[in-house]
Amino acid sequence: MAIYQGEYTAQGQRFLLRNARGEDAQKEIDFIERTALETEHGTWLPGEYAQQFGAEDEAAYLDSTAEDAGTLYLLAWTEDGELVGCCSVSFATRKARVRHLGDISICVAKDRWGMGLGRRMMEIGMTWAKAQGVEIMELLTDTDNLRGLGLYLGLGFQVDGRLPKRWKNPRGEFQDLYAMSKEL
Repeated sequence: MAIYQGEYTAQGQRFLLRNARGEDAQKEIDFIERTALETEHGTWLPGEYAQQFGAEDEAAYLDSTAEDAGTLYLLAWTEDGELVGCCSVSFATRKARVRHLGDISICVAKDRWGMGLGRRMMEIGMTWAKAQGVEIMELLTDTDNLRGLGLYLGLGFQVDGRLPKRWKNPRGEFQDLYAMSKEL
């Protein structure tokens, strides 16, 4: 079970960082839909997440992440209760051959870009993962995600390779991804 709660302050704004809970389901769905409209670098296309996941199923999933020893799912909230970021960190607790590998991903609302919120969530996630025995963090990002690449490289990630035609952008065009990793 991974429990985290803390604060982060940037540019005069204070954020609460804490584990996702079932009661956050609808706001989390709305947040994912919002960010799908704000950037092409996310996994979901606009409308796709809400179509596939109802609030009840999402609540059960979020509650399960708090109970899973191999998952830390953080949400970032403004003081007035607006969800503005999320960070998912996970690793395989039952597979010895890959137990040393962790996966990390983040999403931050566009109006909060450049505040260090994504960096802070990733730092928390990597610190937690290292304490669990994870030795290498991995992530995928599209090759056009220049802001994300700057963040990941600044945190010490390296590009391990380019994966051609791994997803399609909203216009249906193929997009390459970078596989990146960092030793903890």
